[in-house]
Amino acid sequence: MTRNTSGSSSSLVVCDIVQSYSPISGGVKRYLQHKATYMAAHDGLRHVLVIPGDENDFYIDRNTAVYVIDSPSLVLSRSYRLLVNRSRILEIVASEQPDVIEVDNAYIPAWISLEAQETFSVPLVGFYHSDYPRALGMELGRVVRSETVDSMLTKAIEFYLAGLYNRMRCTVTATRQFERYLKNMGVSCVERIPLCTDVDVFRPVDSRQKVLSELHLPEDTYLILFVGRLAEMKNLPETFAMLDALGEDAHGVHLLVVGDGEERDMVLEETNKRHNTTWLRYVHDPQRLAELYAAADLLVNAGIHETFGLVSLEAQACGARVLGVRGGGMDETLEGEEPLILAESETPEDLADAVRRIRALREGPEAAARRRERIVRNYSINATFDALIDLYRRLVQESQSAGTTRNTHSIS
Repeated sequence: MTRNTSGSSSSLVVCDIVQSYSPISGGVKRYLQHKATYMAAHDGLRHVLVIPGDENDFYIDRNTAVYVIDSPSLVLSRSYRLLVNRSRILEIVASEQPDVIEVDNAYIPAWISLEAQETFSVPLVGFYHSDYPRALGMELGRVVRSETVDSMLTKAIEFYLAGLYNRMRCTVTATRQFERYLKNMGVSCVERIPLCTDVDVFRPVDSRQKVLSELHLPEDTYLILFVGRLAEMKNLPETFAMLDALGEDAHGVHLLVVGDGEERDMVLEETNKRHNTTWLRYVHDPQRLAELYAAADLLVNAGIHETFGLVSLEAQACGARVLGVRGGGMDETLEGEEPLILAESETPEDLADAVRRIRALREGPEAAARRRERIVRNYSINATFDALIDLYRRLVQESQSAGTTRNTHSIS
């Protein structure tokens, strides 16, 4: 990205406090990578990133100061850690003196960030990256199998979220669906800012023959791809069962699962017992990931609690068609697709039905080119972060107009 010296000359220091970050994490990590790229390319912007890790560390990546805080592992997680060291987080905020803080979730880091907002008079932004709180309520409701309990849990979680986010200066979400959801639950300041992808990295490449050869698959294979965290919310059992639901139509189909996470053992078991599936661990290299997207006929995500779906943008930027579940959160990334085909639910039968209809289209290079052009036009890094930086500056200005001043006293 070429350095941009236009726009406001005033400096801005942004501090991201992020629990959902690990060596094998997905969308939030990619969002922060894009953010760091943007901020490094624009004069007057400085970035501070606070993340959990297995030991304390500090390093500079371009103009991002990265603080890694030794943090305990999240129970039942292969990758995530709990960012709970209040005193260290507040020390970092006191030292870096950011103009604005952004927090990525609604748990302990959010409350520590609220304390920083009040202590240092720094506006706090919440980014609604994950619909896990609502998903948790729905899952608990299924366990007890009671509509009354399910309703009570949902209302309690929404009451908690509204109370939390209304103490922040603003809440950002990437889709109209969750903009409506947050407003309906009573969150007063909600800004919708769609996410983005790096179309210079994620682009069509001539990789199909290479990838099929690596997988020892024939040239006429219909390659279905899943990319993401191997988590319960992704409905991976349903994705594997989709192959069974295809019946005779599964001939020539191969499912390639790329990622790592809590459901790794289940994925390994499924791929070991099936001849038409392969598992690849988390791919760190985005160029390699672009090769996989470009080689695929279809990317499938059966999740119903997505808050956007960055993998959808990445795959489409590489020319691949994407199949999501209607109302599952990825719908808006597919607007403009012709014809738009979504699974009516996450059941194996509905997924298989959608795969059949998409496969029957027999799409060629022209459809892939139109798909990429739509992503390039609508989801650029500059458009996303121009809007986000404008929001930050507006909140800082409002804070200053209200007569607040930075408080630099020490943390006890």
